[in-house]
Amino acid sequence: MVMKLSEEVLNELISQVVRKDAVAIVNLLRGKKNVSEVKLAEKLKLTINQIRSLLYSLSNYGLVTNIRKKDKKKGWYVYFWNFEEETAFKLKHEVNQKKLDELKSQLKIEEKINYYICPDECERVSSEDALECNFKCPDCGKLMVQESNIPGIIKIREEIKKIQNELTEEKLEIQKDFEKKIAKTSKKIKKIVKKTKKAVKNKKKRR
Repeated sequence: MVMKLSEEVLNELISQVVRKDAVAIVNLLRGKKNVSEVKLAEKLKLTINQIRSLLYSLSNYGLVTNIRKKDKKKGWYVYFWNFEEETAFKLKHEVNQKKLDELKSQLKIEEKINYYICPDECERVSSEDALECNFKCPDCGKLMVQESNIPGIIKIREEIKKIQNELTEEKLEIQKDFEKKIAKTSKKIKKIVKKTKKAVKNKKKRR
């Protein structure tokens, strides 16, 4: 079974990592095989060049692959595209890992540094910077007040926990997929060995 993301998660991933306007192409490709760029252009009412631009953006992340066939009547080459589900799943895993690292770094900063904020929310600065400007907002001049970073810290910790859970689930899926592939490969090798032994045995009998 191929590792797959839900439609909502996949669309969010494509918008975030690739391009928002590439989501429509992914939705057309998903679940189908060898879709021609001509059909994609027709359905999305775009030019071939516009379609290719979107496809190449997806291709940069390995999310789509193509095969090339020559049009016998017109003489030019047409590309047929496929969406790579497993690549999307692994890309989401990488994005989550990167986000987790960023959140952990952010948490360390929030736990160590005190912040001051303008009553009108013009600026939010560290206590060190607030001291330099006599605790007055650099924009409006109003007296800045110390901001409680506890709600922010709680929010970051909750987000870290959420992503850690997602990563754990993703790692289990990747491990299961790997084990299935190993088992499948092992089965193929056993068949080849068995077939080879049988061929050698038959050859000896004929002698």
